[in-house]
Amino acid sequence: MWQTRRLGIAVARPSTPRRSFRAALEAHDAFERFETSHPGGGEVSFASQAALVVAVLAAFLAVATFKANEAVKDAIQSQTKVSDTHAQYQTQVGRQIELELSYATLNAIAINSGAQAKTLTDAADKLNKTADQLNPVVKGLDEEATKLGKDVTHQNHLHLLFELAEVGLQIGIVLASVSIITRRRWLLGGGGLFGIAGVVMLVVGFLA
Repeated sequence: MWQTRRLGIAVARPSTPRRSFRAALEAHDAFERFETSHPGGGEVSFASQAALVVAVLAAFLAVATFKANEAVKDAIQSQTKVSDTHAQYQTQVGRQIELELSYATLNAIAINSGAQAKTLTDAADKLNKTADQLNPVVKGLDEEATKLGKDVTHQNHLHLLFELAEVGLQIGIVLASVSIITRRRWLLGGGGLFGIAGVVMLVVGFLA
């Protein structure tokens, strides 16, 4: 990196001995920092470990965010279906009530209608039969609305799980990122624990 920067400066303007000496000192300091962060030349540096943790948690966070958004969309769609089904249910129940009222009215009129009583009674029976035919429709709509309502509750539960996963993963990423700056392993460990908690919630969401 230093060599590239040095070449860039040389192209832009002629370098001076003072700048070259300063650049040499910077390179020496960078090399010492590199040796400090890579003891023995074979171990992975602390910063690299923390960066790897951040990258892994970020990947899980992307999955959790996607699943949380999907859960919200599914919950909204299911709630819309619940509203539509409930409206249809209310409409069919209203039709039943109207038919039953008409049936009762015709029967009441038929009592004092003399010769037309039979005709009115037959018409009332037809209305009553039509109202009875609506029973399966009303029952089916009621069951469908109940099923969709349970689905809304389930999607809201999934959304909560994925949101908790997001919180754990985000806290883990923040702690791991800060540990790179402060070089505190306990911060990296705390970030890892929060990240593991977030991954657990993510898995629970998938299995729920």
